[in-house]
Amino acid sequence: MRWAGTLLVFLVALLAIHLPQGLGGVSDDEDWSFGQSAEVCLLQSLFRSEAGSDGWRVVGRKGEEDPAGFLGLEYEHRALRASDSAPALPWYFDGSGAGLSRDLVGAYNGQLRFKLWHPEQPPEGTELAEPQGEGEPDVVIETLCGFEVTLAGVLRASRLPQRYAVVLHEEAESWIDSRTSRRITSTAMLEALSNVRSVRIRGGLLRGPEGARLSE
Repeated sequence: MRWAGTLLVFLVALLAIHLPQGLGGVSDDEDWSFGQSAEVCLLQSLFRSEAGSDGWRVVGRKGEEDPAGFLGLEYEHRALRASDSAPALPWYFDGSGAGLSRDLVGAYNGQLRFKLWHPEQPPEGTELAEPQGEGEPDVVIETLCGFEVTLAGVLRASRLPQRYAVVLHEEAESWIDSRTSRRITSTAMLEALSNVRSVRIRGGLLRGPEGARLSE
């Protein structure tokens, strides 16, 4: 009856594989990646060498056009270039009109990847070279539902290109829900990524005049 014992072991193993979660045979670690790898790049479809700065703009903290001190936006060597004359408040690169998908739920647990640097900035050690707008968000996801998801404390004004990979998961980064001013929940994060109006990346980091570059 050896074959019967072998068959029984096979059936038990098969049953364990198909048991519902919580009944055994399935890991308690849920996969929230929706089939996506950790290499998701939201900006990959936004930067096109032939598109220039079309669809991109520079806005203030609340999305206002032409923030104070802003000098202009250009497309140069496959990077967006913006500069200011010592603005009073931070400004942001905004890609809301550059073909951004409104439903990015598939990017949950993936990464928002980009390069940012500030080749033009005041001399080191001066007051104008100090950071400004402490506590202001560095990355803003504006939703069609009327709220924002923000992340602060991740960017720095480097003269050389810096690569950033921001994880789109509530436990991996300190994302804040603007409705509660607290860490966002998984449900709210999925809601936000399903209803994206724009993604903003902060360019104005210093007190004095600066020039910033953004690329993929």
